[in-house]
Formats: sequence, structure tokens, C-alpha cells
Amino acid sequence: MSDPSSSSAATFTPPNTLLAFGFRAGANNSPIENLESITTEHSLIFRVHHVKSHVRFVEGRGFMAGRYQEGQSAVEARADYDVIAQDHSQHSNAVYRHLLNKGNTPFVSATFSLAWIVSRSSQLWKRGDRDVLIAVIDAKQVSATSFFALQHIHDSREKNAQGARYWANAAQEVLVPVCIPNSAILACVPWEELARNIHSFPRWFKTVDGEIDGHKKYVTSREFTRKARNRFTVQSITPDQAISDAVQFAFAMLDPWMKKHSVLSTDSLTSTNSLPRVFHLVLGMANDVVRWPGLEYDRGYCFAQSWDWAVIQDKVFSTVLTELSSRIQGERPVSHSSERVNSTGAREEIIDLINDLEMSHIC
Repeated sequence: MSDPSSSSAATFTPPNTLLAFGFRAGANNSPIENLESITTEHSLIFRVHHVKSHVRFVEGRGFMAGRYQEGQSAVEARADYDVIAQDHSQHSNAVYRHLLNKGNTPFVSATFSLAWIVSRSSQLWKRGDRDVLIAVIDAKQVSATSFFALQHIHDSREKNAQGARYWANAAQEVLVPVCIPNSAILACVPWEELARNIHSFPRWFKTVDGEIDGHKKYVTSREFTRKARNRFTVQSITPDQAISDAVQFAFAMLDPWMKKHSVLSTDSLTSTNSLPRVFHLVLGMANDVVRWPGLEYDRGYCFAQSWDWAVIQDKVFSTVLTELSSRIQGERPVSHSSERVNSTGAREEIIDLINDLEMSHIC
């Protein structure tokens, strides 16, 4: 396999660009992309949830917008939102109140930016909030009427518009009407468990003192990304290091969920969809992390932009497969290729199962 850092220009394959990183043109411009096109390439969105949130988590239903009471049916809540959405003034006001955290609204917040989620979770924890969760969500399973908050407020001259735009842009905020259903929630990870495992975070996420950037004061997605890209360049991180860090972090993010639900147990693995689900979830998150430094960005060049991302993605696939194989075999989790054990048998079984399911359109 060729070295990603030395691929010729003729074979260079840039990563799919997620323009929502800072919306590039700034908070006073509408997002260039639309939600539907992004979800075809980036299937995961994330949510920070804590006990002080206006949004409620209802067992069996998912995340419910604060406007809707536990006793209301999904049909009633949706009908109420449809009325709001048809009134431009009422809908705009609801968006503003949500972004400025003023009472209950018909929306649930989420974001494509895992970088912001990490920074925000760390900040909430450091200021004393407990029960902070990171929800990993299938973006294709949320309401088709979801939208980037900035789409509705980028050109407004209303009072407090600047503050609302700042928050919408900072978090790359996606507003999901009514609820994020339970079926769309792939995993909920307690920040407390992640914080104990900070060594598993990508090295370019952390400051020189080993802390997550933004834990002392709020930083926007643009600031977090700019600093992370700068650390990536200063540390001269190699493709193999980036892949190793990304895969290690993806497993660390999902370990609490996998352990809680015993998804790698013998019983779970006999299910026809358990293993592919875990594999694709880890793979999607690892690819999401490793691609950040190579994205187009308006605040300086990062040398990762010159890597061959087709090769990178192939190596991420192989690394996730090897790690998952070793875990299934009961080997200790490993994070560096030089430490990996021979797990050919389990590896082939995983490949066969995933291929079979993909061929039958189950996966």
C-alpha cells in the first residue's frame, strides 16, 4: 500500500468537504450546503445532553423538544409544529428563543461537529454539570424537516440576532423539530467515562497540558478546528499516527455503550445485524475524526490536505477491522499496528458477514 503522504497529484483524492465547518463565509452568510446532501456523505450527528437542558430524554421515545409534554403523542406534537412552521414570524421567533436558550421550544439541537461536542462536554463537566452525555445519532433517521439554524437567521436584523448567529455558527447547530426518535440514537456515552480515558483522545485535540481545548472557556467550532489543525501541523503527525489516534478515539467513544449492551458478546454476535452495525459505526466515527485536518478551511493550510484520502480511508477500514477482530477474540484492546495480534480467522468472518449483509441490502 502506498504512503498517503507521498501520493502523486494525479492520484490525489480530496476528502468530501463539509462546508459547515464555520460555514466558511461566516455567521452573516447562509450555509452553502443543505442538510440532505451532507447526510449522504456524513451519516453521524451528535448531541450534548445534560440534566439542565430544556430538552428531555424520554425512555423509549428519544430526545423530546421542551415544548412537548411527556403525555403528548407524536402525532399531536408534529401537528403543533406544522402550524408553527407555516408561520414565518412564529417559526423565526422559535429559532431565536432556542438559540438564546430562552425557555421551551419545538426543537432539539444536534451538530455534525464532533469537535464542538467534545469541547462543549468538557466545558460543562469542568463547570460542575454532571450526567453529561454525548449522543451518537444516525442523521438519516431524524426528521427530513431538520435544518441548519443559520439558514433562518443569517440575514436578520432583529434584536439579539448577532448573539443568536454566534451560537448557531459556533456549534454548527442543526435544529431537529419535535424529537430525535429512539430508533435514530445509536449510542449514548457518559462524558465522565470519556474524561477518565483522556489519553485516548487524538493528540491534536489536546493542549500542551494534556487537557481538551475549551475546557476552561467556551471556544467555537472555528477556534477549536483552527487550533487543532495548527497542533496537527506543528506536531508533524504522520498518516499512520492520525489513523491510529482516530480509531482509538472511536472505540473509546463507543466502549461504554458496547460494554453496557454487551454488543460483542457471543449472543450478540449471533445476531445478523449486531456486528455490521458496530463495525460501520466505529468506521464512520474514525473516518469523521481523521478527515478533519484535511478539510478545506479558510484559516490556514494544513499539510494533511495533500494526503491521498482514498488510501487513508482504506487504511482506516483495515485498522478498524483488525481492532474489532482482536476484541472479538478476547485479546486486549490495542491501538498501534506494531502491537496487533494475528486475528486472521475472526477478520475473515467479519469480512464475510459484512459482505453478505451488504449484498442482501441489510447492512
